Amino acid sequence: DVKLKLSDYLTLEYDSYDAADKTEIKKSKKTEISVKEFGKMLSEKDVTISDYCKDKQSESMLDSIVRILESDYNIHPLIDTTSESGYNIRIIYGEEYYENNKLPDPHKDDNNGLIVQHIIVENHSEGKIKNIGKKVVQELIIKGDIYSRKLSIYDWTQLRTDKTWSFVTREKIEGYTYPDSHFEYNMMTVTPTGDLNFETFNDIEPTESTDKERIMLMYSEYNKENSRVCNSVEGLVFSDINNIHAIVRTCEFTIPDIYK
Repeated sequence: DVKLKLSDYLTLEYDSYDAADKTEIKKSKKTEISVKEFGKMLSEKDVTISDYCKDKQSESMLDSIVRILESDYNIHPLIDTTSESGYNIRIIYGEEYYENNKLPDPHKDDNNGLIVQHIIVENHSEGKIKNIGKKVVQELIIKGDIYSRKLSIYDWTQLRTDKTWSFVTREKIEGYTYPDSHFEYNMMTVTPTGDLNFETFNDIEPTESTDKERIMLMYSEYNKENSRVCNSVEGLVFSDINNIHAIVRTCEFTIPDIYK
């Protein structure tokens, strides 16, 4: 169609990028975590599920989630209670419900250090409940890893790296006046053994750390460089402060073979 209808106006040619580097990963390392393995991870802590809505739809959702946890993951959750050191599932309404009814929104709770995963009752349908259950389990384990400061959802030691890797994201905090507006940086470091460390800093408080200054500088430089071509910097990653790489969301996309 392009050749037939547009050949007088334009010519389309394919272009490609050569991979800068390529690392083969064994098939055994590519395998997804099985349901059985997820169940084993969950079983290391108490699992609770609480219904914060108390209507027919939420009761049906609670029954469905309990059934999935028991049948697929061999987990028998505690109902309508809270575990300070375990995994807590809470069935709540969507944000609009609390906003329209002028009620405290549990989405905004800090949860006092508890491991909590919300399920939105409006999302409930029997066709989606399996996927919702799987997503809830994954999110709980990830949050549990953050809580315990140790990776379990992935065996980091398989990488056999002797380096500590750092990942940084940046968020703009809007203030009422210019000095109050600033960037907040969130950094996670992963040690060779999979231990996690977290740190937050910003660009308005003085710092004596040359590493933090370099992180802020490189984030701004990469952002400036990519903004010209409508790309956006999603974060930074590095194992050496003098060799910082950017994770960039590009505007490029793939298309089918238009000549076929």
